[in-house]
Amino acid sequence: HETAADPLANLVNTESEQALLGAIFRDNRAFEHVADMVRPEDFGFALHGRIFDAVGKLVGSGSVANPVTLKNMFAADDALTAAGGPRYLIQLAASAVTVINCRGYAERIADLAQRREIILAAQEAIADAATVDPERQAETVLDEAEQRLFEIGERKTITGGPAQLGSIVSSAIARIEAAYKAGGAVTIDTGLADLDHIISGRSDAHT
Repeated sequence: HETAADPLANLVNTESEQALLGAIFRDNRAFEHVADMVRPEDFGFALHGRIFDAVGKLVGSGSVANPVTLKNMFAADDALTAAGGPRYLIQLAASAVTVINCRGYAERIADLAQRREIILAAQEAIADAATVDPERQAETVLDEAEQRLFEIGERKTITGGPAQLGSIVSSAIARIEAAYKAGGAVTIDTGLADLDHIISGRSDAHT
């Protein structure tokens, strides 16, 4: 079988990330409208997260954030160099269709980031449950898995986000608990067939 692609790669929307940064470059006031919705670490492309963080620092200090002011800050950033250097910053500035959609871009980025966190927490729970340790009871494993999922669910999100995320977290917890009671494997369905195969550890995963 061929090596499976990173399942989390399906949960990154590069276009939304580029569009959000472009919108902020066009009008720095857009940053204030999304700063409470998305964090630097929410960006699937790490370079975008670093750019977003740098923008926040510039805006916070009263400076203008644009490709020109960011150029020197990322002069030694290998990822930016690989992406095209300063030209990539200019491309970002041109990628936003409109500043009005900035909250929509941020909503998408935050939602995908939370989904990645849920999957990682589920994978950790699976690995933890699969490790039999007489001094570590299944109930402890379950409690810690629930705590990790609740911490993700309690994070402040945009309007409409908490209900959707809460439903996902509740479903994940219910599946974990049901699996323990039944003495079976812990699996979590994401709705993506290939990803579910990988998370569940099934040998018939698609390649």
